[in-house]
Order: sequence, then C-alpha cells, then structure tokens
Amino acid sequence: WSWLLDRLTVQETRFFRHPPSFEFVTAHLQQLLSAGQESLSLWSVGCSTGEEAWSLAMSAAGAVSDSGRAAEFSVLASDISRTALAFARAGSYPRRRSNQLETQLCQRYLLAEDDGSHGVCNSLKPRVCFSRLNILELADMPVIDMDVIFCQNVLIYFRRWKRRNILDQLVRRLVPGGVLILGTGEINGWEHPQLVPVDNDKILAFARKE
Repeated sequence: WSWLLDRLTVQETRFFRHPPSFEFVTAHLQQLLSAGQESLSLWSVGCSTGEEAWSLAMSAAGAVSDSGRAAEFSVLASDISRTALAFARAGSYPRRRSNQLETQLCQRYLLAEDDGSHGVCNSLKPRVCFSRLNILELADMPVIDMDVIFCQNVLIYFRRWKRRNILDQLVRRLVPGGVLILGTGEINGWEHPQLVPVDNDKILAFARKE
C-alpha cells in the first residue's frame, strides 16, 4: 500500500514554492508577534519531502528574529507517504534542491555536508515535527489551535465534495484569527461561515473570524 501511494502521488515540491503565499505567512506572523503573541503554531498539510515545512519554519524563524522577541514557534508537517517523511525528517537536500533557496536563506539555515548536499541547521530541526497522516482521517487527528494551516497541492487528488469535507475539518483546527492558505485554483466558490477571504489576488487564503 505504501509503495502504491508513493507512485500515485506526485511528490513534486521545492523551497518557497509559491513565494506570495510565504510572504503572506511571514506578514501574518509578524502581525501576531507585534500584538504580543508569544508562541506560533503552523501546519504543513501534505508536506511531501519537507521543503514546504522547512520553508514555513524559516519564515517563522525570520519573523521571530525580526520582531526582537523571545517567541517560540513550531511546525507540524504531515504526509501519508512514509518514504517522503523519512526524506523530509532527515532534512538533507542535494545541491539542485538547496539551490532553489535565496543565498541569504541558504547561508542562514542550511549547512554544507561532505557529499555536497545541504542539511537543515540544528537550530531549526527541533522546531519541525513530521507525522504520518491520511488526510481522509482528519477527524481523528488531535490537532487544534493552529495559527497557520498551509495546504497547497493536496486537494487536487480529491473530488469536489471530498475537498469541502477536508476543508471543513481544517477550519476546526484554526484559532480565531488563524489563516488557511490553499493552492490557487484548487477550489472555486467555496465558502465557510467561520471564514473570511483574504483580500490578496496573488494567493488563495482565508482567515477565521475572531
């Protein structure tokens, strides 16, 4: 079953794959920190080989550093593929992947390894927890109070009605004021009584009402 899943799912990702979405995440985290929040919780749904999760961690680390506050942050990264999770958890990427990062970010968060690859720095690794999750079993996932839920390039695998069920489950796990970021074009005409669309034509995101 695991072998079949690895071949049916397209594990195509890269660091900061959709820059406007990550820019929005950083701005949102900065706003929370400015308001005095002392901890940040983020979730990468369908993290694949980890680049998305580490990108979120870098965004959070940058926001905390820029704020000058001693705030904590954590990233939950989930996927159904054990193979992808093992790769992501190791946090080591060949040069062709690490070169996707801006030079400044690469120097700050990645360390050169003997074989020419780059590994995630030790200060960032404890911030990310990788966990196996079947997104169809979200109802059994004890995850709540997320400030950011990042779910891009996941819903494409499901029929429209199932996408809506998945989104409803994700909304329940947002804190008031938390944001849900989806892939542009992944769902059209979806509304939820507890959400308001984010006014940004470069991204597809929703904020939970206060």
